[in-house]
Amino acid sequence: MPDLGDEGWAEPGLALLSNGEGNAPLYFARSADGGRTWSDPVRSRLHGQYPGLLAMSNGMLVATYGRPDNRIAVCLDGYGEG
Repeated sequence: MPDLGDEGWAEPGLALLSNGEGNAPLYFARSADGGRTWSDPVRSRLHGQYPGLLAMSNGMLVATYGRPDNRIAVCLDGYGEG
């Protein structure tokens, strides 16, 4: 687990994926039981603040993040792995 300093986990973004899992950007965790339990957080390739996450109806996963700059990342596999 990363050293989070005084702030701890903050500004989460959540989306329900097409296979029923949940995912959060920057650091992400997965839940296979509707959010009752979660995996340990894993660092993503994204760097920024104030994340948002959207599972699109076409299967893609879209993350928005950044402050003051805004960025968008699109994951074609829909699971945050590609």
